[in-house]
Amino acid sequence: MNKRFFVTGEPGVGKTTLVLRVVERLATRYKVGGFYTPEVKWKNTRIGFKVVEIGGKREAWLAKVGEQKGAKFGRYTLVLEGALLAKEALERAVSECDLVVIDEIGPMELAFQELKRAIELVLKSEKRVLGVVHRSLAHEFPSVFFLTKQNREQALRVALESLGECF
Repeated sequence: MNKRFFVTGEPGVGKTTLVLRVVERLATRYKVGGFYTPEVKWKNTRIGFKVVEIGGKREAWLAKVGEQKGAKFGRYTLVLEGALLAKEALERAVSECDLVVIDEIGPMELAFQELKRAIELVLKSEKRVLGVVHRSLAHEFPSVFFLTKQNREQALRVALESLGECF
C-alpha cells in the first residue's frame, strides 16, 4: 500500500493549514486532488464549513448555521451540494491523481452516504492519502498524528516523510 498520513487535533490547531502546506510542497512533483474544508467565520463566530476542491476549481457550502433546508447536524444544517462536490473531487482524484486529500473524515462528512462511499473508495485504494480525521474517529485509523500548537513544525516534516518524501 502507498504511503499515508492522517492527522487529528483540537479545533483551530491548524489541521487544514498543515494539509495546505503539505499540498503546496508536493504539488510540484505529484498530481494532487481531493478537497479541504475551511471554516467560515462571521464576526469571529464560526458559521459553517465550505468544501474547496484542491486546485481551487470549485467550492460550496458543506454545513451552515441558519440554513432552513437540509438535515441538521448539531447547530449546522448539512448542504448536499457541498457533499456532492467533495464526492466528485474524491472520485476524480482516486482515478487521476497521485495523492488524494480528504479534509476531513468526521461524523458530519460521513452523514452524507454518497460522500461516505467515496471516502471508503479512497481508503481501500492503493493511493497516497493525506487525511484529517475527526478526534472521535482517530481510534479507527492505524496511525494518526495528534497535532498541537507545540508540534506544528514537526508535523510538516512527519507528514512529508510519511507520504514518501525525502529531504
